[in-house]
Amino acid sequence: MAGDSARERARKTREKAERLQRSAEKWEKGAAGEARTAEVLASGLGPAWTVLHDVRWPGRQRANIDHLAVGPTGVFVIDSKNWSGRITLADGVLLQNGRRRQWAISGCADAATAVALRLPDLTAQVEPVLCFTRDDPMHERSNGVLLCSTSTLVELLTSRPTVWDAHDVRQVVDRVRSLEIVEMEGGDKAPQRRRTAAPAPTARLEREPKATSAPHAPRRRRPAWVSRAALGLLTWLVLCSFTFQALSPFVQRADAPELLIAVYLLLALIIVSALTPKRRRRRRRR
Repeated sequence: MAGDSARERARKTREKAERLQRSAEKWEKGAAGEARTAEVLASGLGPAWTVLHDVRWPGRQRANIDHLAVGPTGVFVIDSKNWSGRITLADGVLLQNGRRRQWAISGCADAATAVALRLPDLTAQVEPVLCFTRDDPMHERSNGVLLCSTSTLVELLTSRPTVWDAHDVRQVVDRVRSLEIVEMEGGDKAPQRRRTAAPAPTARLEREPKATSAPHAPRRRRPAWVSRAALGLLTWLVLCSFTFQALSPFVQRADAPELLIAVYLLLALIIVSALTPKRRRRRRRR
C-alpha cells in the first residue's frame, strides 16, 4: 500500500522518541534526587564537614560519585537514589516493590573501595552510604553498605564514632582535593585531568592485559572443514544406501551396474556443491 514505508519509519521514529523521553525523565529524576540529598547535607552538617559533589569515580572515565562527605566521623561515599515504590531489606537483599536491586548495594560498595584505594592509610574510615530520597526513616546495613533516607542521612553521618579532630579533618580534605578524583570546574579541563591521571593502582591494571593475554587463537578453518566433510560423507552414505535399495532390482534386470555408480557420483557432486561455502563459489566465479 502506498505510504507503508513512510508510516513504518514514522512509527520507529516515534518509538525512539518515546524511549529518549523516558530516559530523559529518568535522568531528571536522578538529578532531582541528588539535589535534594545535597540540600540535606548542606543544611544538616555543620562547618566541621566538607561535602564534594559529582566526584569522579577513580578508574572509570564515565562514572561519577554523587557525594563525598568528610567530617569528624570519617569519609563517606554517598550514592543517592530517587526511587519510587516500597523499598525493603529482606535477608540482606535490597528490594524495590519486591524486585531485587542488589546491584545498587554492590555499586555503592565498589565506589567506596575505589576511593579507599586512593587513601590506603584511611581505608577503615571510608564507608559507603546508599541514600534514598524520601521522608520515610531508614537505617539499615547490607554487605557493609549503610542504607538510609534523606530524613536520617545527617543523623547517620554524625552519630558514627568520632575518629578525627578539626585539624585531622582539614588534612584529609586537603588530601582528597589533591587527588585526581575531584572534578574540575570547567568542562574543557576535566578530560585533560582524566587522561593525565596516573595513580599507583593504574600501573597494576595496565599490566594485567599483558599477563592474561592469550596466545594466538587456534585456526578455525580446519575444524569447520572437517565438520563439513564428515557431514557430507555421512549424508552420502545414507543416500547411497537408500539409492541401492531402490535401484538394485532395476539395475540387476537391466544388467547396468554403471548406472548405479553414476547415481552415486551425482549424489556426491550435489552434496559437495551444497556444503561448499558461498564465498568460495563467488571467488571461483570471479
